[in-house]
Amino acid sequence: YYQYDIYARVCIFLGFVHYVQALCYYGLGHINIELRAFWVAYGCVFVIACLMALLLRFDIIPVTSGKKQYLPRCEYLGPLAVLPAAIGMSLDFQVEFDPTSVAVCWVMIFLAYILQLIYALRILEVVLPDEAFDGLGERLGASYLPEGWRKVPSSFYHVLYFVAPPGKLQPGQHDLVREIKNGGGGAYDEVLGRSKPSVTAVVDAVEPQEPVFAVPKTEPWKLVATIAGVLPIGWMFLIFGTTIDVALGEQALLTAPHWSRPPMTRLSKEPHELGTPLGFPWPAGDRPWLPEQMAWHEEKRHANMFNLGGRRLEEASASSKASKAALAAAVQGLLDAIPAADGAVLAQERISWPAFFEPKLLACGRAGRVAALTSRGFGASAQLGAPAAEAFSLAGLTDYPPLVGAA
Repeated sequence: YYQYDIYARVCIFLGFVHYVQALCYYGLGHINIELRAFWVAYGCVFVIACLMALLLRFDIIPVTSGKKQYLPRCEYLGPLAVLPAAIGMSLDFQVEFDPTSVAVCWVMIFLAYILQLIYALRILEVVLPDEAFDGLGERLGASYLPEGWRKVPSSFYHVLYFVAPPGKLQPGQHDLVREIKNGGGGAYDEVLGRSKPSVTAVVDAVEPQEPVFAVPKTEPWKLVATIAGVLPIGWMFLIFGTTIDVALGEQALLTAPHWSRPPMTRLSKEPHELGTPLGFPWPAGDRPWLPEQMAWHEEKRHANMFNLGGRRLEEASASSKASKAALAAAVQGLLDAIPAADGAVLAQERISWPAFFEPKLLACGRAGRVAALTSRGFGASAQLGAPAAEAFSLAGLTDYPPLVGAA
């Protein structure tokens, strides 16, 4: 039963340490995504990481020099892994797109995963039992475990508050319980001045009884080691999956609606779903995407536009001056084609428009007639000089993209 008592304390330690580390990553996600506080994310997580490092320092101590260690002191890589994770998240949510920042963000992600993997392997190493107490005989005032009680992790020996029975009695010591069972001897003979026991009692051996609900005995260190061994396997799986994401793109295998994750600077590669159903009745992808549905992905455009090799628009930077000159010439030609309005007088017309009306297009007709329309076909027309405009709606535009012009 001593192993169960000792490993129960080890499990409590593991629970606290992993809970504190989970707070670090939760704080990064909550503060960056919900609060959008850059410096608060680093400050809050730094305090929690220090708490985790103190827990590791207090409960895991260096073992004796005779024990072979494969990852000494690597338990401190756990709180240290939070730093590259914080830097990577800051780069992932930065304001402006930058290919260099995207590449550095991937490096920070892999660095955090590798540090977590080494930390998980170190935790597995310290919870495994060892034979550090072999050869330690019973000594007064020293740590001691009886013969056969050696399958304990020596890294936690300073918190193993376990009182073991002595292997033998020192001169002048008496086992009162055994003397009562035997019916005399020991302290009883000393009080009466006898040199030998006057009564010798024979205790019948009692056969041990099996419990009613007997279960197979399981070594507790195997249970704890199995739990600790799942963590490095999980981190290795994440490293493998992230490597695939770098090669194929984040949304190459699975995409999601707009509310499930915020926009990332680490853009997916083709093919991946750009549009999302923003309040429309039909299922996602059932109809061609409308500009309103694409608004949330406006910063993404297409996967071949933003990538680690640079922006597609940057390739035309050499001919940008010529393009500007051509645009200026075209605009000047349009202005020259407009007939001069010499003697025209600008005047304001006080016309009452429908409430909450936000037109995007304007069309002018004959005899001072104007019409204003929204991109979805709702509009109002007015005659110059009239006090109010008349509202109207264009039917049959539900299945078509928004209007881009009117005449």
